[in-house]
Amino acid sequence: MNFSALGARLVKWAHKPRILKTGLAVWITAALCQWLGWPVIFAVITAIVSIEPSVRASLQKGKIRLPAALVGAFFAMLFEALFGQSPFTYALSAMLTIYVCHLLRWNDAMIVATLTAVNMLTISEGHFMTHFFVRLGTTTVGLLVSVVVNFTVLPPRFSEQIKEASRALARECAELIHQALDFHTKQPSGLVKLHKPWNKLTHRFNETFRLIEFQKEEYRYRRRRQSWIELAKEQKKLELLRDLHFRINAVISLQAGNERLSEQEQAVIDHVRKLLYEQLGTLFDELEQQQEREECGQPQKGEQELAHLRDLLLELRNLERPSERPPESSVQWHFRDRLGYELWAIYELLKKIKCSPSFRK
Repeated sequence: MNFSALGARLVKWAHKPRILKTGLAVWITAALCQWLGWPVIFAVITAIVSIEPSVRASLQKGKIRLPAALVGAFFAMLFEALFGQSPFTYALSAMLTIYVCHLLRWNDAMIVATLTAVNMLTISEGHFMTHFFVRLGTTTVGLLVSVVVNFTVLPPRFSEQIKEASRALARECAELIHQALDFHTKQPSGLVKLHKPWNKLTHRFNETFRLIEFQKEEYRYRRRRQSWIELAKEQKKLELLRDLHFRINAVISLQAGNERLSEQEQAVIDHVRKLLYEQLGTLFDELEQQQEREECGQPQKGEQELAHLRDLLLELRNLERPSERPPESSVQWHFRDRLGYELWAIYELLKKIKCSPSFRK
């Protein structure tokens, strides 16, 4: 076994912010409870489950977990007073705790509340009211410590992750459209292979938008106007890229039937494929470089390439720009026309991402 490699992986794993914050919150919580002479276990459980990706998420979950834990404690003390520590006491405490949490829609706190109920039966020793209020105190300590640690120690910053994810998503879109157009011109039967990577890419988009929501929640507690503006721009660019991603799915789903593209049409599509691959693959890198240049209305390399792409698409469409989406069932629209329409839609979205003044500083 390579112990040096294992050690390096453990160090990398231990340096993840959420893991470090969880460990620190547990240590502080345990120390406070020992100093107060309270049971450590309940406070530590609360601290562990209350460390969320954002401060707001910690507060929102804590608002549910605190009363839910008290419901569990209440039923545990009630049934122990009535039946003692019998199997019926454990069963009734768990069942009614789950029922009340479900009734009040505290689903996220159901497990914690149930564990609280059954664990309190082992330590109550007949002092029901005392242990109930001690449980209230330990839960409050665990919740407050986790929120304070989450807010002050290595506060969540997802901006860099979002930017890296945006670049990766653009590159994967470039790869997908490259393969789709390659299959359309050479091997249409291979298009079915692209549905699985397209679905994976959809999942990646959803994860990235989730990170954006986490960052928005974080900014609510930190007044950073410029950061809000930058995040809003990044979100808008990603929304346009996601629309482009859906258009790629339309290209993948097109069926040529018995139609065959001419050699000239294949040559044009091949040029379009290469240009889209290059434009999308370096999309967000180019945007960062353009932020330090003049307004998009001035001639730039990226715009010249977009103009070339537009000319190729107009050539494919017999120099006619489509005005509205063609009916899929219309016999007047052949495979080439539908493909040209979807490629034009991709071009329009790419142009919006690269040339919209709202994405400039």
